[in-house]
Amino acid sequence: MLPMKGTENNTDFIYLTGGDLLDVTRGEIISDSLVIIKGDTIVYAGPAKTFEKSPEITVIDCSGKTILPGLFDAHIHLGGASTLGYIFIEDARKLSAFLYSGVTSVFDLGAVKDLIFSLREEEKNNKLQSPRIFAVGPVFTSPNGHGTEYGVPMSATPTTENEAREAVRKLIKDKPDHIKIIYEKGSERLTSLSYELMEAIIDEAHKNNIPVVTHIKTFAHAKDALKAGTDGLAHMVTDQEVSQDFLDEMKKQGVYCIPTLSVFESFSGGMMAKTEDQNIPLISQGISREILADLDKKREIPGINESFKAWSETLHFAKINAKKMSDFGIKLAVGTDAGNPAVFFGPSVHREMELMVEAGIPPAEVIKAATLNAAEILGKDDRLGTIFKGKLADILVVDGNPMDDIRNTQNIFMVIKNGQVLDREELALKINPPEDAPAHPEGKTETSKKAKTMPSKVMDSSAKTQIIEAKKLLKKGVNTWDPELMKKARDVLLGLMAREKNGSLYPVYYIALSDYRLATYYLTMGQMDKAEPYIKEGQDYLKKAMELEPDFGELDAFYAYMLGFEIALNPEKAMSLGFQTYQYFGKAFEKSPENPRVHYLKGVSDLYTPAEYGGGADAAIKRLAKSVDLFEKEKIEDPVKPSWGKDEAYTYLAMAYNQKGDKDKAEELFQKALEVNPEFGMAKDEWEKIKK
Repeated sequence: MLPMKGTENNTDFIYLTGGDLLDVTRGEIISDSLVIIKGDTIVYAGPAKTFEKSPEITVIDCSGKTILPGLFDAHIHLGGASTLGYIFIEDARKLSAFLYSGVTSVFDLGAVKDLIFSLREEEKNNKLQSPRIFAVGPVFTSPNGHGTEYGVPMSATPTTENEAREAVRKLIKDKPDHIKIIYEKGSERLTSLSYELMEAIIDEAHKNNIPVVTHIKTFAHAKDALKAGTDGLAHMVTDQEVSQDFLDEMKKQGVYCIPTLSVFESFSGGMMAKTEDQNIPLISQGISREILADLDKKREIPGINESFKAWSETLHFAKINAKKMSDFGIKLAVGTDAGNPAVFFGPSVHREMELMVEAGIPPAEVIKAATLNAAEILGKDDRLGTIFKGKLADILVVDGNPMDDIRNTQNIFMVIKNGQVLDREELALKINPPEDAPAHPEGKTETSKKAKTMPSKVMDSSAKTQIIEAKKLLKKGVNTWDPELMKKARDVLLGLMAREKNGSLYPVYYIALSDYRLATYYLTMGQMDKAEPYIKEGQDYLKKAMELEPDFGELDAFYAYMLGFEIALNPEKAMSLGFQTYQYFGKAFEKSPENPRVHYLKGVSDLYTPAEYGGGADAAIKRLAKSVDLFEKEKIEDPVKPSWGKDEAYTYLAMAYNQKGDKDKAEELFQKALEVNPEFGMAKDEWEKIKK
């Protein structure tokens, strides 16, 4: 029997024994069952049968528990769009929250293209611990329509039929799982695509065998979407009860619906208004403390209660219409619209299921909507959505029977994704790392115990002399802000690397450091064209350095920071590159948690990252204060080893305090920086600015 801890799955087979297996196709339980997993695939699922234990088998006792397919959330937004503000936490933590909650597949219905498709590929290639990701990419909407108000490039806004068709053809190259249309004709708040443009988008998508899901709010919207040929409705009709003729037409066309009752509950004051729900274990452990703190702030927004009243009837009609559709045999899929306030990544799937049962839909149908139906609308029911032989092993095991009480889906005993038993304790730490520690987006935190803070390759005396010479040139170049001195240092290092045959880290490391310095200089001077080659070459040298010293976390932090430079050159890639930055910083802290330069680089990154994206002066102060503390303890006896950054850490910490309005503290820290390095020009210049 396993608790929250995972298993290394180093055996050939996993046997789940003695549990009640839920056949979601028929809504029936197979008592005292056996499920056999080999690799990522289910090879047997049915009544128990005898077997001989062997070293090749991991046996997990599931007696008294229910075994059901991994859940889907068929309507999410990574990045978290909200009419009450744009919520950002690191996407790795959101993805961990889904897995922690037993959600093994998600359908993103609107995100920045580069971000969501890169995440999808990383998950497919097993480079990212994540639920399976299906995505539409950007949404199709009108200029100034819904989807354009969040300040990020997550929409296509055609104004003519030709533009619409061309935009569809262009997006199809990225292989979206659906096309999504926003249709809110007659909205008082935002503009909408015309019916003719919606019809053209659907027609072009269908010509290319891509299904379409349409965002609607009213009965009129839904009728137009059906008439135009949509395959599915995102959200439920919320202004009145749907008619029988409408239900007949939905069934005739095979149109599905994702009701998203939880977002209507949130906006009508349900979960948004209740603080006590934060004590529910799945929420308190499965939601980041930043999200819960942000929610507390939103409850204090002036006029929010009036906003709740304006949405009060939406949930009422949404529940009525969800039941009518279910009763009539319309396919429903569980989706939450996660990313909105109090619509949580992961736990809200369970709340959505509760709300559907409250609406009068039988638990068996609700569970089917969260598993098989969701897989069917994505065309993935051949491998997902049920526990049958030949299906992928995405499995949720819970205490109790959800058929008796749907809330039992929250009593999670175990989550299996792709045949791997997940460690939910580790996932919980990723969602809410200790207050004084960074998140670890990849791997196990135990590896940090044997982390290296300094590399150890030996060099001959001649090579050491050249390294020391290059370090002096580079330091002088930084002190005087002279790119020519930085280039001289780089040339010395390039010559040394050409002669070095033993694969030493140091020449490669210091070339990358030179590139970092030169890129910083040219970016500061606004000379992007001159900065670009140093950013690219610096990244290449850092990759080479990582191959030489894979356990040296400073390299990962350095690479993360250089990705930030790339964002400066290509702001349209901010979402996807930002996620990679987070991953590399996580690796750095895992490998080298006591390295002062790791904390320094993250602190500077935080200082230049907006607070709503997880940065800001407060985050920077916390990280830079840790950095200077570690610098004070650092003892470098070998002059070849990296020793830079202490003066800069004090300088940036001073700048962060100055940004907070604490000039006295800032001046104290500038003085400290100049005690460390009296020639440091940046500290002098920044101190002079606040004196004025």
